[in-house]
Amino acid sequence: MNGLFSTASQLNLPNCSVYHYHFWTDAPPRLIQDHLAVYLRKASVANTVVNDRGEVDWSHLLSGKLRRFERIMDGSGSRVAVDMEFRLMHNHSRKALLVKDYDVEVEVAGDTVNDAVEAMTRALESIYGQLLADIRRVAR
Repeated sequence: MNGLFSTASQLNLPNCSVYHYHFWTDAPPRLIQDHLAVYLRKASVANTVVNDRGEVDWSHLLSGKLRRFERIMDGSGSRVAVDMEFRLMHNHSRKALLVKDYDVEVEVAGDTVNDAVEAMTRALESIYGQLLADIRRVAR
């Protein structure tokens, strides 16, 4: 599996390069879906939180789209950028209770892959926190 990451050229123009995900257990969108499900379960946002519709009688459906998930390396250092769109639907009325884009950039503390992973985790948890507050506000 391959992905893209961007670096800045000498002319300050973005430059995309291929990144190989050989050591990942799954593709980033699936990993994020699982991570978010754990987060929402711990937050007790609903009686049941599942990763697929399955046999569960659900009252709300949360769907999301990962728009941006990258590490940016330029002359001023390194940062990560995560952009996700979420839609919360009420099952019975099919009404969209929430449609919102969440975009976060976080500075990376060092130069290692682990530093970038920690920054990605902080960015994701920032988005999750915003999303959780919005869900609690609209899904009463």
